[in-house]
Amino acid sequence: MLRDADELLALAVAETIAALSPVPADAGIVRLAERYARDIDEADLVTASLVKVLREVAELDVDVHDRLLPLAVRIERTTVLASLGPKLLAALEQLGATPAARSRRGGGGGDAGPNRLQALRAARR
Repeated sequence: MLRDADELLALAVAETIAALSPVPADAGIVRLAERYARDIDEADLVTASLVKVLREVAELDVDVHDRLLPLAVRIERTTVLASLGPKLLAALEQLGATPAARSRRGGGGGDAGPNRLQALRAARR
């Protein structure tokens, strides 16, 4: 199943990691983050396999197939993302690739500027 490259999480993670210039000691966590991203992207392939099996069910009972197909596809994609999404986020966090991680390290949280609490504190000074 072909997808637009802009939709692939693995490419976005690779770009993020390249921008970080990780040290060799980070190789394991880098590979783990890349693997999580690839597995999330491949959820569509698993879904395609599921759809193929459900086609066989359709030969036996079209009504059951029609009711199961949208549910099965949704459950598969959601399950993969719910399982691996937090793990990918944690790996990126360890690499300093999230706004929260950069903020804790003193590298800034991103381009959003100060949050409301920071602005109030600054105004009070």
